[in-house]
Amino acid sequence: MRKGSGLVINPIQEKEMIRILPYAPQASSTELKWKHLNVSYYQLPSVECPEHTLSKHVISLNIGAPARLERAIDRQVKSDRFTEGEVFCINPAGLYRTIRVVNPAQILHLYLEPEFISNFARDRIDPDRVEIIPCFHPHDPLLLQLGLTLKSAVIGSTEIDALYADAAATMLAAHLLRHYSTVAVEMRKEVNGLSQSKLDTAIDYIHAHLDEDLSIDILAKQVQISSYYFARLFKQSVGLTPHAYIVRQRLERAKHLLKTTNLSIAEIAYRTGFCHQSRFSTVFRQYLHTSPSAYREQK
Repeated sequence: MRKGSGLVINPIQEKEMIRILPYAPQASSTELKWKHLNVSYYQLPSVECPEHTLSKHVISLNIGAPARLERAIDRQVKSDRFTEGEVFCINPAGLYRTIRVVNPAQILHLYLEPEFISNFARDRIDPDRVEIIPCFHPHDPLLLQLGLTLKSAVIGSTEIDALYADAAATMLAAHLLRHYSTVAVEMRKEVNGLSQSKLDTAIDYIHAHLDEDLSIDILAKQVQISSYYFARLFKQSVGLTPHAYIVRQRLERAKHLLKTTNLSIAEIAYRTGFCHQSRFSTVFRQYLHTSPSAYREQK
């Protein structure tokens, strides 16, 4: 990857981004404090960004009306018209480029930490052999699906927790390594899942900390394996992802508290690890097809 003389920008620092893009994002994940993944949503007029590189890997999607976008690397310009939902480009950290938004566009940026990708790759191969490949206008429905879910979270129409954000970051890392890297990283297939002792440790920890902000990283540390392999092996052992298992256990505890106590709905949400009452009610209705208050009134 060539060295450039342009600006080096941390994209989640607004004071730095304004040096290349004089518009603030309409929404971002900064306040959500996700660990490995950041999301910014922009509504942009026609604008050109000077030569720069970002300190994070970035996936950019057009999520509005059709727009023409350009990217130049080493004076080689690629330009195309992007319809709603299409991936504009995948740019690795350290890649110098210029970007031009030819006509107004709604752009969603997904940022991943290079260190997270390196640690992820280290479990499979020598991370020094892996480099993310820049890509222009790839057809990738998975990136679109993830992007739209994350966009809904940052604009407030959908609530997702840190555990879901961890899982999304892991999925993005695996996807980039498998489809957009110098080495086609094949994910090893484990057939036995977690050992019984590690599974017991993980499940005991989950049940003891259901009222806390659980993450895959925290659970993986309890059994001393990587976050990625913990998620894979846990699912093989239990039949559910860690996120799905934790949600179900939180709901089981909530059902018990609704039937056996006079605690308020807000207090039950707090005691079962939901960030606030509205999130609890949304998930409860999604899984059980009734509201917490209606469930409590059932005989």
